[in-house]
Amino acid sequence: MEKLSKLAVSGAVCAAFLGFGAVTAAQATAAGSPAAARATVRQVPGWEVYYEDWFYSAASCEARGNAIVNPGSSQHIPGALDYDCWLGSGDARWSMSILWCDCRADGGDARWSTGARRS
Repeated sequence: MEKLSKLAVSGAVCAAFLGFGAVTAAQATAAGSPAAARATVRQVPGWEVYYEDWFYSAASCEARGNAIVNPGSSQHIPGALDYDCWLGSGDARWSMSILWCDCRADGGDARWSTGARRS
């Protein structure tokens, strides 16, 4: 249950940042059902490789990253909080990871993940 409480707190911070209602740690702990646990886990932000070996320059990667996280951009993706452009060892082109915060409970959208960030 301690793990669920920590996940709920992270989810609450994420939801507050995006302006959504949040599940509190007390609510997550009190709701001991597996569905409540899944909803809490989906609220935890996580890094995901979004473009791999895609951009020809750091500048083009940065421009796309700025558009993705900027709510005023037509290329904005809801739930994208931050991005990181990187050049992998031996790669000719730049890649981008995105920090996701999908605060929709039980959304079921497989595109949103809490995958580990590639270093």
